[in-house]
Amino acid sequence: MSATDDKVDLDTPIPLCAFIVSARTEDATEVGHRSFAWRIESRSTSFYIKVMHERMNDFKISLHGPDERSGIGPPILKIGRDTSSKAEPPPESRMLGDGVRLPLEFPGQKVTEHVRRILRFSFASELFSDGLPLGYNVDLSKSVSKKGRHSKWTMPEDGGLHVDVYLAEKGADPYWPNRKAIEEKKAGIGPLVNSAGQSLTIVGKRVRDPHRGDPNFQSVDQDEIDQMGDGIVRWLCMKPDPKGVLWITEKLGPAIL
Repeated sequence: MSATDDKVDLDTPIPLCAFIVSARTEDATEVGHRSFAWRIESRSTSFYIKVMHERMNDFKISLHGPDERSGIGPPILKIGRDTSSKAEPPPESRMLGDGVRLPLEFPGQKVTEHVRRILRFSFASELFSDGLPLGYNVDLSKSVSKKGRHSKWTMPEDGGLHVDVYLAEKGADPYWPNRKAIEEKKAGIGPLVNSAGQSLTIVGKRVRDPHRGDPNFQSVDQDEIDQMGDGIVRWLCMKPDPKGVLWITEKLGPAIL
């Protein structure tokens, strides 16, 4: 598993990054069966996370830090609509878990006194089989500036991959749960730092059961996939778990609900 082919620098802040998960290929330069691509950026006192898909650009995850400017609200983590987007929105059932309504606030899970795990992207190996829909095709290298970073994780053949996002408050060091292992496996992206002094770090890890604890999980067997035929699409589901972590899960479903 590797987030990059280059040496990992876990100290120098970057303003933005984009990442994708890809099935293993014989040629390491090729992108195999792929996930959706994600863009994460630091802007002023906030961080913003968006899926890079022309039909989903009206959704965004906002992580707003402390801001003393007049009219700016308190620190908050939320999913909401991007009013600047002109994209035609997909049905909310393609993006949100059962019972989720926008805007949605979520607290994250405290892992230390000054650090929270706020997001978990979940990717299951069975979604990367030949013949299943691919994520939207984008050129990651064109989506970030020269000071940013574009990365690719390789999906293991069994189990899955979790990509966790950690938020450290001002005064705390960027959080790496196991720095030595992250450096050896090239499994980290970041840190991103906002003007409020908060930092964001992104860590990928292989897991045996990507569905464990996932509030979005709904089993789809091969018979159901066969019945959907050409009408099957790849989509997303987002919902916080009881600990306050927002799970973002790639799923399969019918093109018409």
